[in-house]
Amino acid sequence: MPSTVQGLLVLIVGALPGFVFVLARRRRFPAMPESLLREATQVVAASLLACLASGAVLSVAGWVGVPAPHVRAWILEPRLYLADNLGLLAVWTTTGLLLAVVGAAAAGRYLPSPRGRIRPSSAWWDSFQREPDTCGAAATFVRCHLNNGSYVAGTLESFTSQEIPGHPRELVLEAPLTFRPSWDEKEVPMEGNRIIVDAERIMFTQVGYMIEDPRRAHRSRRTEPDAAC
Repeated sequence: MPSTVQGLLVLIVGALPGFVFVLARRRRFPAMPESLLREATQVVAASLLACLASGAVLSVAGWVGVPAPHVRAWILEPRLYLADNLGLLAVWTTTGLLLAVVGAAAAGRYLPSPRGRIRPSSAWWDSFQREPDTCGAAATFVRCHLNNGSYVAGTLESFTSQEIPGHPRELVLEAPLTFRPSWDEKEVPMEGNRIIVDAERIMFTQVGYMIEDPRRAHRSRRTEPDAAC
């Protein structure tokens, strides 16, 4: 750990690209909470790669004629060179940091997620966000089978993207809403515009992607949705 204020400041600034990368990645690909060691490793690795890439861009800029610091003189006489070239160093340091942060944010946002049967992302996010976006669905139909034998169904409005310890996950369904009680096989319409479903009550869910959004038609009854993908 740094023992001075300057050392702490350098640590925070140096780790900033990694923090931005991890935040951008979590925003696009929500996943289960990871250990502090793994998150710290991701931050350090992302910061290092972003700073190296930024340094490479600045090196090319200096090579093509843009006024640049003299690295050898800076290393041999750091205090003297800093005093004589403070403005130039400030501009290049700020530019390098901005390039690293912007590059880390772009990488976290646009790099594809890992493919395969085992994924670190949330199954809810994959089913409710990634797949509808991939196939261009207009709406997502969700039928939640509850632990008392009944089920509720509706059009997905929102959901908790990742699990937070101590806070149950929820999803919100919009009208048209239907309900089937545990003692009956007949599905009946529900009143209201929205219903909030607690994840702890759900046994399993059925998900369908629709070509047309049923909320626009204001129907009182739902039929099985047409598949969009």
